[in-house]
Amino acid sequence: MKVVDFALGDVSRVAHGWTVAVLPEGYTQAELDAGLFDADVAKFVKRLLVTPPFSDAGLRPLLNVVKVRKASAHTGNTIHLITPTPTTSPFGTMFGAMFGRDLFQGHQIERAIYGDDVAVKDAVHNEPGLKAVNHFLVLINNTQTDGGCMHNEVGWFTKFSASWPDVAIHELGHQAFRLADEYPYRNDSSDPVSTYPGSDPTEPNITTVTDVATMKWSEVLTLPQSQVPTTMRATPCVRNHPVIAANPPIPADAVGAYEGAQHHDCGVFRPSLQCRMREETRPFCRVCEMTAHIDIGHYLVDARAGSEYGAGAWTHVQSFAAGANPERMLSYNAATGAYAISAAATYRFPTRRPDGTPPIDSHNPTVGTGSLGADWTWLAPFDFGGSPHYFGHQFGSGTQGIFATDATFTSVGLTHATPPGHASHTHVVTLNLGGAPHYIGYNSLTGDAGLFRLDSDTADPVPVSTMQWGVGHTAVVPIMIGSEPYVMTYRMSTGELMIRHLTPSGFTMAFASPSGFWKRNVTHVALLDLDNRPYLVRYSGFDGRAAVHHVRDGGTGVDLVCRVPSLGPGALSILGAGAPVMGRVQLPEPNSGKSPWLYIYNALKQTLNLTPVEAR
Repeated sequence: MKVVDFALGDVSRVAHGWTVAVLPEGYTQAELDAGLFDADVAKFVKRLLVTPPFSDAGLRPLLNVVKVRKASAHTGNTIHLITPTPTTSPFGTMFGAMFGRDLFQGHQIERAIYGDDVAVKDAVHNEPGLKAVNHFLVLINNTQTDGGCMHNEVGWFTKFSASWPDVAIHELGHQAFRLADEYPYRNDSSDPVSTYPGSDPTEPNITTVTDVATMKWSEVLTLPQSQVPTTMRATPCVRNHPVIAANPPIPADAVGAYEGAQHHDCGVFRPSLQCRMREETRPFCRVCEMTAHIDIGHYLVDARAGSEYGAGAWTHVQSFAAGANPERMLSYNAATGAYAISAAATYRFPTRRPDGTPPIDSHNPTVGTGSLGADWTWLAPFDFGGSPHYFGHQFGSGTQGIFATDATFTSVGLTHATPPGHASHTHVVTLNLGGAPHYIGYNSLTGDAGLFRLDSDTADPVPVSTMQWGVGHTAVVPIMIGSEPYVMTYRMSTGELMIRHLTPSGFTMAFASPSGFWKRNVTHVALLDLDNRPYLVRYSGFDGRAAVHHVRDGGTGVDLVCRVPSLGPGALSILGAGAPVMGRVQLPEPNSGKSPWLYIYNALKQTLNLTPVEAR
């Protein structure tokens, strides 16, 4: 029998995937040869693959489970609690696992079982192709005593209950994702209640902070400050904390701050009422699932503090590709009709035109300036025939226009305009479908949405399909996930997020969140494409807070990736929707080619903020 065998995936995926090694403790050679360990690992894998986020189809190609078989002299059922715990194991198992190896408030934790963590890691890393593995589980062949523990980056668990595969996934939550236990610890009902004594812990799913503006899962809270903390507090500390009374009642899946976690009854909070990290047979709560999803998919993003640069008074600021030249920015003022084109990188230099934008030609500042006419509510960029274009829409008159840049990317001119009353959209976004430019128009007042094709820059758009989305959506963003087109909408009044798949017959729903999924103050949402993966950046013009979310494969949801250092309030909204003033731009960097940056124009300060962002 081979020492190494993959229960899921293969060795070729280890370097760039996500791999957990499972090792046997207390399986004799005869038991290994009889296939007992293989059957047990198969039970674990079966359970893993129906447990979110591991069940997500987009993550499946990344997952690996490798078995590293090591025989013990004696079976694991010989392991039992010895008090005090001896220095070395007398049980003759491969890694020397013993019960009662941890203390809590000076008392032995009877179910805490672990052995030689270094030997476990060495057993994996010494096998060819497994040097990159950094997730380890030890399956203890003991059906007589309940036990589990994460110690020094290795998860250990017994087969005491029928739900032991769920215990394994709970321990994996510790080992792989740094998730804390969310239950108060007690050996029996006579143990006294306990209050958490420390400062805010580092684990992502527990906190001592209940200020909704600063707590670590504030971006995914579904409750207001008046309902955080979400359970009733008592002095002195008590064991059970009922959910606070509310009208309507707080939903069972609400994300708030529930007292009791990290083995303590009071003084530390968890995100949800129930979670696998509190009770192993429950699903992961939203915060824990999101943490795992981002880690497995390698979707982490760094957003470092940005800088602000003078930019003048505008209503629209957008980037566009300029052939072999560095990317450029088009600034437009709907009140005056004036526009100005600048190289994006030159915002970091001090020279400015009278209108506040950096010039393309410092000797002739008028190069790159002109007028598009007033009142264009939307100017959405698209590519036609290899040349940058803009699709314009006036909400007031219903006029639509198509604008093209010249060969030097220094001027923009109207190539076609429809008569007034042609369409009525509060939102217009462009996208490429089947190699042809299209636009989506939506009216938040009526709920009507439509897909239109742009066959020519000298002709009216061609209707493709229509749909009723419902009124009140305040953000519309097209997204390409792989080669498939989707569109995200957000409704500020409810905090709802929806993702629809664009098909030849129209739009089909891929994801519809509950109310309060996002905060009810997001004014701007934009696509942030990094390493060919779709991210969304959301921003509130009210408080200046911003965050980056990854969009799941198939458009089945989004996960918070990181916060963006404060951008400050003040970005402009038009017709209740965020103006087109935020997105991604590629800036040249010394000795490193181009790198992605997030830009956002602040109308209050008349500045452009450039924030470096990088997928890792």
